[in-house]
Amino acid sequence: MQASGMKPDFHTYCVVLDGLCKTGHVDEALELFHATEADGTDLHIEMYNIMLDGLCKCRRVDSARDLFKNLSLKRLDPDVITYNTMIAGLLSEGLLIEGKELVEKMEEKGCLANSVTYNVILQGLLKGARGSWMGDKEDLHISCNMLRRSLGDILQGLFKGGHYDDGIVYHEEMVHRGFLLDASTFSILLDLSAENQNNPSVLMLMLKIDPDSKKFMDGR
Repeated sequence: MQASGMKPDFHTYCVVLDGLCKTGHVDEALELFHATEADGTDLHIEMYNIMLDGLCKCRRVDSARDLFKNLSLKRLDPDVITYNTMIAGLLSEGLLIEGKELVEKMEEKGCLANSVTYNVILQGLLKGARGSWMGDKEDLHISCNMLRRSLGDILQGLFKGGHYDDGIVYHEEMVHRGFLLDASTFSILLDLSAENQNNPSVLMLMLKIDPDSKKFMDGR
C-alpha cells in the first residue's frame, strides 16, 4: 500500500496491529506502532488499547505500563477499555496494590466502570485470595481484605445499575468465600427492594440474604 503511494489509514493500522498481537507477533506489532508514531501519524486510543492488550496477554506488564504512562504525553485520555486492560494485566501478575490504585484513578478521572471492570477485579482478586501467586501471609491477608471490600463495591455497583441477576451471582460468590454484606451495601439493597417490590430478582436476592426480608417488603 505504501509502495503505491497510499498511506494506511487508522482502521488499517488497527487491523494489522490486532492481527499481529493475536498471532503472537507482539514485537512486530510494537515496532509498527512506534514506526507509525515516528512518521507523524496521529495515534488513537484504540491503537493503544490493542497494544496494551497484546502486551498484557503475553505478560509484558512492564512494557504495557510504560505505554500506558505515555498516554498523558500524547494528550490522550484512557477509556474504560484501556483501564480494564491494564487492571487485568496488573492483577494477573499479582500486583494487587497497583491494580487497586488504578481502579481508584479510573474513578477519579470520571471513567465509569462497566461489567467487564467488575469481572476483571473479581477474577484477579479471587486468584489472589486462593494464594496462587502469593509470596507470604501478609500478601494473602491484603488480598482477602481487598476481595472483601471489592465484592461489596461490586454488589453496590450492580444494584445501582439494576443488574440484579448478576448481583445474585456475586452474592453467592461472597457467601461461598465466607464474606458477608457490610452495612452500607445492605442498606442500599433494602432501599432498592422497597423501590422494586415487583422485581422477582430483587425478592430472590433479599430472601437469600435474609428470609425475614419478605416481611419488610410487604410492610409487615
